[in-house]
Order: sequence, then structure tokens, then C-alpha cells
Amino acid sequence: MLLIPVSALLLLSVSGCDAVLDLIDPPTPAPPHVPSPPLPTLSIADSGVVEEGAVAEFAVTLSTESEERVTARYVTEDGTAEAGPGGDYTQESGSVTFAPGVREQLILVRTLNDDVHEVEREVFTVRLSDAENATVGRHGAARGSILDSGDPRLQATRMEPGTLIQGRLETATDVDSFYVEVDSSSWVIAATDSGRAARPGSAYRNSVVRLDGGDGFSMNDDNRDAGRVRLVAADAARIYIRVSSDRPTPYDLFVWVLDEQDYPWLDGEAAEPSFDIELRYLGDAATPAQKAVFRTAAEVWERVITRGLPDRFIDSSLAACESDNPSLFGAHIDDLLVFIRLKSMDGPRGALAEAGPCLIRDPSVLPFIGTVTIDTADLSTMEDNGVLGKVVAHEIAHALGFGIIWDHLPPAGPPFLQQPSYVPDRGRVVGQDTHFNGPAAVAAFDAVGGDAYTGGAKVPVENDTGSYGPGALDGHWRESVLGHELLTSSLSIEPGVHEPLSTVTVGALSTVTVGALEDLGYSADYSAADAYTLPITPGTARATSSQALHLLDDVRRSPARLEEPIDRSFDVILR
Repeated sequence: MLLIPVSALLLLSVSGCDAVLDLIDPPTPAPPHVPSPPLPTLSIADSGVVEEGAVAEFAVTLSTESEERVTARYVTEDGTAEAGPGGDYTQESGSVTFAPGVREQLILVRTLNDDVHEVEREVFTVRLSDAENATVGRHGAARGSILDSGDPRLQATRMEPGTLIQGRLETATDVDSFYVEVDSSSWVIAATDSGRAARPGSAYRNSVVRLDGGDGFSMNDDNRDAGRVRLVAADAARIYIRVSSDRPTPYDLFVWVLDEQDYPWLDGEAAEPSFDIELRYLGDAATPAQKAVFRTAAEVWERVITRGLPDRFIDSSLAACESDNPSLFGAHIDDLLVFIRLKSMDGPRGALAEAGPCLIRDPSVLPFIGTVTIDTADLSTMEDNGVLGKVVAHEIAHALGFGIIWDHLPPAGPPFLQQPSYVPDRGRVVGQDTHFNGPAAVAAFDAVGGDAYTGGAKVPVENDTGSYGPGALDGHWRESVLGHELLTSSLSIEPGVHEPLSTVTVGALSTVTVGALEDLGYSADYSAADAYTLPITPGTARATSSQALHLLDDVRRSPARLEEPIDRSFDVILR
């Protein structure tokens, strides 16, 4: 008989019972796992720029409302601003708390007036950490910016570029502040009128130009009357200008804004622009027909000179050729400004005109302001004989420095003008072989027939002391050799005489003159000259035609004033 243990029988019985119960009443499944909601994120925003002594407010924000109480620690950290007594702000640390449902709180930091004039804005940082029931996001630190209490941005007045501002400082501590709105590609120049400043009791201490854009901030405060800065921000910004003085004084303020679209050569990448001559008429004497002739004559030199020169921005009312000229303060010169004046000089058949530079660049000594005066007593004669265009073109050449700055160049070594026939302290010097030895002019002289010239040194310059005075000597080609080339002292009115450029009525512009302009420092195009050869057998004299107009004393011998650029580096920038 098989014996089965009781214990085993009981186990089998229980196991079978459980299986039956499971079929009758299955067990309840466990609830699914639900993740906890994400914690809100804390961020802090930069404070607005504040004046020293004011309170900087930093907004701390939760990304979403929280049902829990949220806290975080904060602390201030020095940047260019320093905390503590005698510093720029009060050191702060502590905690910020958000009750359930609140999303924004403020952290307040008091700034200090340290009575020290700061050049730039000063910054410090407020940093969040150790958050409870929240996380500190990527914007967990913010910057505070402090401005000096005298900073122009706190009380500046908007001004339009190109507009003259006339103001007055009432006390020695008075400061007037302005701003102009510019784009990121702009250059800005600001100037107070140094001509006014030159008068006793009206001296400006400085004119400060400040730049505010992105992280860029700079200034010019070196006791000059003008400064310039470049905008370095990548977006639109403002340029701030402050005018101050050491005494009560009136002032004139002018601001130029240069856009790189209009001045592509600012960074030296693009080709420089063409050479431009602006004619400005003094008085109402010139007729529209005469102005058309003057304009055509100026265009001759705009074709000959192929490259522009550094622009000039006039920061002085003293920048004028004559005392009765209008003030040029605020003028922008590109590349040469020529004043045209029609007035009675010495009666008929005397000097037809007078011309020369007024202000010259440093260090090139090339003019940027010149003057041409036409004698009204000879004006109708010049028009009747069709030589007015010649005369004006001839005189504009003198305004460019032809025949006048020869004794200033080259900067090193002996000047181009050799053996002058007129010496100021001696008068006319008879028998001098006056000549211009610039290499480009000499080469051009040889090319047009002067290679066989045996009459003396090259290129021969007017030395006829019996026929001409100081206003013609040393400033023109020698007529007995070059005939009626445009830059000799006489202009032919003989019928049948070759008149190149007849449609312009200028005539006989040779490559010798073009070469001389190149020697002076201009970029010149020889193809703009006329077909020209020396009109005489080298070494022989040519009598002056009886049918000629003599320019006599047309060179303006008044000394040209050397004008320093507003900023020497600006001269390089525009070059």
C-alpha cells in the first residue's frame, strides 16, 4: 500500500485552491507610475542703466507659477564697478522668496555717488544660486550698469546731423549734451568752432564725443576742440556729444555723420572716389552762362586728376580766403572748394584774374580751399574772344597749387622750383634760369620735343622779369619755350591758332602740366591732355603775340594757411 505524507497532501490542496480562487476573483493591478511635474526655472534680467546714487532694480522671474514656496540665494559681484565704502555700489547678498502663485520679485541694489568723474559706464553682476523648489536657468546672472551723474545720456538733446547748433554755457560748470542717431556702419565727427574759441574769453575746454552701442564705449577728451569715434556696435545706436568750458561762453557745434555706403573707402577696401571740385560763388555777379563756362573749366581738372584726396571737415570759422568771406564752419570739403568772385581789379587789359590756394593739407600741402577772382573790367573781352574758359581753367590750376606750392615740395630735399626769378626780400632777379625739376614734368617735356632743348635746365619756368611781375614769374611755364600752353602767362586770341578742346574752349593743355601735377602729389591721367608738341625750335625765342591776353600778376602770393586735420588719424582713414 502506497503511503502519502500528510504535509505534501496539504500543500497540493492549498495550491490548487489558490488557482481556483484566481480564476474566480483576479487580483487588482498596481497603479501606473506618474512622473512629478518639472520644477520652474528662475531667471534674472539686466538692470536698466542708472545714474550713480540711484537704485538698480533686477527683476527675478519664475518660468511658471509654483504651488510650492520658492527661494534662491543671490549675491553681487564686482566688475568694473566696485562695492563698498568709496566704491560704486553697496555689496548685497541674501535670498529672494516667491509665495505660491507669485512669478516675479525684485532685487534692489543701491549705487553710490563716488564724486569721481568716470569715462565709461561701470558694471557689476547679480548672480542667483541654491534654488529650492526651482532651478536656476541659463539666465541666472544679470548685469547692472552705472553712469556718471554728469554723463550726457542722462539729459541729452537730439540733434540732426549736418545741423548747426548755437548754444551758450552760462557758467564754468555748465555742460550741454546732445546725441545723434546713427547706424552701425557710420563714422561720426563732432566739432566746436575753434575760430570762435580763438577769441579771448571764449575758449572751449573740450568737446567730447562718446559712443554708446552694444559693449562699445569710447571717447575723445584730450583737450582738443574736436574728436571723432567709430561706431563699433552691430546695431543702431546713439553718439553722445558734450560741450563744456572753463568759463561762460557761446559756442557753435556741428556734427557730421558719414555712412560707409557714401564713403566706401573709409576702411581702405574700396577704390577712392574721383576728384571733385566744388565752385562756390561769392555775390550775385555771375550769370548762368558764365557759371556754365566755369563749371566746364573745372571739369577739365576733374578729368586730369583721377583720385580723390582726404576729405576735410571745417571746424573753424577762420577757414576762409578773405576776411569778408562767409564762415565755412561745418563745411565738408571733397576734394577742393574754390571760391569764385567777380570784381573790379585794375581796369581793362591789366590782370585778368588772380587765383591761389587758401588752406592746404598737412603734410601733403595740397590745397582743399582755393580762390579764383575774375576782373569784371576784362570779363566781356574774355567772353567776346572765347577765352573765358581758358582763363578760368588756368586759374583753377593755380588754386590746385600749380606754380604756388612748387617751393614747398618735395617735403624732403631741395624744392622743385629752382633759381626763382622773384625773391621776396630782393624783388626781381634778372638772368635766372628758372626751372621746375619734377621728374614727371621733365619726362613729359622731353616726350613733347624737349629732349633736344638746349636753352637751359628743364622744365623752363617764366623768367622774363622785363615783361612780368611777381604774380607771373616762377608760377608759369616759360612762354618763349612752350608758347601758348595753357599754363604760360599769355593766352592767344589769334585767328587760326590751334585751340584743343575747342568744345570746352580751354586749349593747349600739355602732358607737361599733367606731369607737374603728378609731381605735386596728384594722381594724373596723361590721356586727358591735348596733342601737343613744343611750338618752336628748341633754344630760340618766340615773340609774344600782339593778339594775346596777358595774365600778368594772376598768382595769389598770399601765404596759404596750413590746416591741421581734425584728427590726424582721420586723414589716414580717408586716404
